[in-house]
Amino acid sequence: APNADAMCNAGILPHLFTLLTSSTRSVDAKKLACLALANLATSPVLQVTIADAGGFAALLSVIDATASELVEQALKATLHLALNEKNHDKAAGSGLISALMRLMHHEEVRIVERALKVLYVLGDHEGNRSRYVRE
Repeated sequence: APNADAMCNAGILPHLFTLLTSSTRSVDAKKLACLALANLATSPVLQVTIADAGGFAALLSVIDATASELVEQALKATLHLALNEKNHDKAAGSGLISALMRLMHHEEVRIVERALKVLYVLGDHEGNRSRYVRE
């Protein structure tokens, strides 16, 4: 993903994170930022780069949003980051598991299903199951 690498090298991540955590940005702008992160995070190398730069914290800032479309996009990006086993400790340390557990009570089934997918991916590697049960 040469274009994705170039965007990350050009410093796009802090801008996307600021957009996500801003209280003055629109839901639509935040959805687009989540979509951009999800697309960047299709590369295994960039999955780690995004997580190391604070991707989980930025996504957690919108994962409890009231706009279901925004939550869904945040979960998509979170899933892409979680696909890389190198990010699992960062995910656990970020409070992601607790946020995903809160989403189990969401009124929209597709949100619950996406949250379950992220939990499944995080727990689907040897040694992770007991660690995440304790969080």
